[in-house]
Amino acid sequence: MLGQVALTARLLRKEEFGLLGMALGWTFVAAAFLDFRVWEVMTIMIPKWQAKKKLRRASALVAGCFLLELLGGLITSGILITSAWLAAAYYAKTPDAVFLFLILAVQPLLMSADEPARTVLKLAGQFRTLAIWRGLSGLGQLALVSAALLSIGSPEAVAGAIVASWIARLVVLALLLRGALCRLKLKPIASGIRRLILPTLLSQRSLLTTTMFSSIAGRLNNRLDVVILGFLSSPEVVAPYDLARRLTSQAGLILGPIEQVVFPRISKMIATEDAQRDQFLKKLTMGLAAFLIPGIFLAILACPYIIPPVFGNNFNSAVLPAQILLLAYLPTPLLWMRPLLAARMENRFLLIIGYASVSVQLMVGLALIPSHGYVASALSVVAAQAFWWCALVFRTKIQNATPR
Repeated sequence: MLGQVALTARLLRKEEFGLLGMALGWTFVAAAFLDFRVWEVMTIMIPKWQAKKKLRRASALVAGCFLLELLGGLITSGILITSAWLAAAYYAKTPDAVFLFLILAVQPLLMSADEPARTVLKLAGQFRTLAIWRGLSGLGQLALVSAALLSIGSPEAVAGAIVASWIARLVVLALLLRGALCRLKLKPIASGIRRLILPTLLSQRSLLTTTMFSSIAGRLNNRLDVVILGFLSSPEVVAPYDLARRLTSQAGLILGPIEQVVFPRISKMIATEDAQRDQFLKKLTMGLAAFLIPGIFLAILACPYIIPPVFGNNFNSAVLPAQILLLAYLPTPLLWMRPLLAARMENRFLLIIGYASVSVQLMVGLALIPSHGYVASALSVVAAQAFWWCALVFRTKIQNATPR
């Protein structure tokens, strides 16, 4: 991913780089509204049903989650296709960019099958297989993007390469999925399962609803700042901030898998009332703090010495927003708090604070971006994250203090 960002920054004009970032951000935000976050529901419920030998019900949940995500992706892609000209003309302020928006419009549909499939592999304990698959997928995307940049050298070519890489990774993932389902003894396409899909989904409608709306809030927090900045400025202004955002978001590629590995274990500990849970969480916090906090401060200090030489002097102004954005990752040694509350069925609380943090980001961004530009965008992200983590700490302390 870092190689892809470096190549696009070097081989595209600054305006084209900013335009590509705006189009990707637009697609990402649009995809947020019909993301059901099924991995969370699957991670909570499938281990419970397996323990109770309810394999048909677990199989029906897998099938239903795939159908939900595919439906959401299909609707989102349809909306993006029909609104591509409006997005190019009034958001990007570049009517000629309509083809770029059209290419990326199919990405939500392709992404929809990714999350439930990866969840099945994680529940089957195939983390090494996932790591190899993800690494090879990243290298494949880098190769396709490099070829597109060197042969055509346009944002549309990069978008086409990204879509092609998604198609390839899904083909491989489908092959891996078959083995994982056999290992879990789940048969989501077996005869009779179809009749169980709707009742199973309806039995989990409360959990699915809260996780879906929580997912919307999380995804908006991830790219809303880029979209607001794009509406209030131009691709040239967005370019350095989008670079800073993409660079700092690489931390999420480390933290996201850690959370998704820890989540199943926490869920099982809650279900079995494991007495070792508190000790496990303490060790996890200390280990992450020892690794992450020094790394974040080193990254902040390194920004001025890495960004201009690697990405070019056109992106000198990306240094300050990158340093500010890195501050948002300081509380991440506590990343187990959200899975813990989710496993305790505190999804309604997570939903409320998710939208509250989006509101914080939106208010800070709209108030400060017109006068302070991309620095205000970075500050809006930090403010939203500060609110989120403070709320998680407060709720977790209250729960731990409550007799059970």
